[in-house]
This record gives sequence, C-alpha cells and structure tokens, in this order.
Amino acid sequence: RLRLAIMGNKVSCSVGDSIVDPGKTSILSDPIEADYDAFLNELLALVKYPISAQEESVVKEVKVTELSGPDEFEVVAILDGAKLSKWGYGNPDNPSLDRISSHVKFTVDRKGRRVLSDNYDPRWQGEEQKLAIKTFCDFTKDPLRLDYYWEMPDGSRVADTGVRDALSVTVAQAASAVLSRKAFVKVDEGKKVFTTGPIDESVAKYDPFFDAVIAVLKQSPGTVEAVSDTKFKLLPPTPEVTITTTFSFDKDAGTITAESNAADGAKVSSTNYTITKDPLSFEGYTEMEDSGRLLGTGAQRSTQGLVDAAIGQASSSGWSL
Repeated sequence: RLRLAIMGNKVSCSVGDSIVDPGKTSILSDPIEADYDAFLNELLALVKYPISAQEESVVKEVKVTELSGPDEFEVVAILDGAKLSKWGYGNPDNPSLDRISSHVKFTVDRKGRRVLSDNYDPRWQGEEQKLAIKTFCDFTKDPLRLDYYWEMPDGSRVADTGVRDALSVTVAQAASAVLSRKAFVKVDEGKKVFTTGPIDESVAKYDPFFDAVIAVLKQSPGTVEAVSDTKFKLLPPTPEVTITTTFSFDKDAGTITAESNAADGAKVSSTNYTITKDPLSFEGYTEMEDSGRLLGTGAQRSTQGLVDAAIGQASSSGWSL
C-alpha cells in the first residue's frame, strides 16, 4: 500500500514567532492567496474524513456528529478489528475488537477566524477516552496565514518540527484544492478507476509528467533501492512497517505497476497507473488482496496528491518542445 509524502503545492509551513501571540512560538504557513471561507471549508472537509489510503481497506465507520451546531462537531474514525488482526495489528486479547484510530472534537469560530480541537488518544473500543492534545489554529488577515500550535494536557505549548510536519500535509491538500489544482481526480464508476480525464497541454506534457510521477513515487517514505532502469523497490521506512513495494514502469507504453508484499512475501496489494499521450491523461487504482479496489475518499486524496505533485514538478522541470 502506497504512502505518499506529497506537498502538492508551494504553500509550506515553518516554526516561527507567533503573529497572534507575540513572544510565543507557533507554526506559521506561507501567505495563502485564497478566500478565507473557501480555504476554511476545504480544511473542514479534510478533517471530517481522517482516513488515509492505507487505512481505507480496514475502515469500518467514520462518524461525524454535530454537537451545538454545524460549527461544533465530533469526528470518530473506527477501524475493523478483525481486518486489523488479519494484518497483525489487531488486539491480541480480542482479535475482533474494533479500534478508534481518531477521535477529535472541533469548535469553529468563523467570525473570530479560529478553529479549536480536542484530540483523544487512539484506543480500543470500550476503553476510556484520554485527551492527548488540544490544537489552536488562527487565520490571520491580509495576508491569510495559519498560526497554529498544540497544547499538551499539562498546559505546555508545542510548536516544533513534528507539529509543523503534521500540519503541512493538511495545509497542502487544502491549498491545492482552492489555489492551483490543474487536473481533478475523479472516480470512473464504469471502469472502477481514478481518472483525471484529458489534461491540457498548457498544464503538462507527456514526457515531463511521466518522469515526475516516477520522481514523486520515489519520494514516498522509505528507502529506494534500484533494481534496473525501469524497476525499483521502496523498502520500509521503520522496523514497525513491514511492507515492501516494487515498482515497474514502461514509459513508451505509459504504464506504472506496483506490488506491495508483507515481510513473509504475501501479496498485500497491487497498483496500476496508465498515462496516455494524446490527449495526456492519468488513471489508476490500487487493489487490496482481501477487499478489492480502493476507490474511497482517502485513496482519492492520495491519488490527487500524486497528480498535483507531478504536475508541479513537470511544470518546473525545464522540458520544452
């Protein structure tokens, strides 16, 4: 299963002096040339489905519950215990016990330009919830920027590189959607694939786009091991991750395939991408061995991130006719 480390656009975040709380440290985004309400709505849509492409095959339910109104809500993501156990991540005492992977309460103050959240530790179903962190996100005016930090249960403020990295992915996804997206990934229900449809040649051309897709795939977490000119492996980034993915590609044919295998060699998933020349287009899918194709929101976001990043790299690659 592919885990892509994709920024998707040029809006980045850094550790710096808070704009809202002078003298304190925050995570600050670059200025964002977008409408505040549009950007905020995109962020809220993202946090209401906190499921990655990797989790999609084991997700059981994502519950979004309004509390006092639409701008105060709770998001609970539940993973299927039996499916987790099949891959070695289940509860050792009760293999069918479901896991709450994410539990967050959000309070949105649109006029005050602030979003607060209470984030609870992941836990097995039935265990007592325990507060992990509170987050504070302010949206400055002229220019629009995010001023963000965590507060720990003991009241201490945290705004380090780890917090920056956690925020950066979500900011990049939202910024891509409202700022610079050149091609939109949708589901083709008939073919059961993700597709961009035709991509205008003013956006990208075949050669740099194909090369950029390969480059972005190689930027995924893990160690890249070259096998040949048209084949490479992505080795696990940490001992806790046991999946190795092998990529093969044929630029003339416009195909990229990947197979992910567990430590014992068992096939976990396969991924197929096709890039056409005339017109330029991208389509693809990932299929799990145990549960079929992943065509949900998490997989769509991952594929969109791949396309966004590839277009960004292709447009700045220096290729010309």
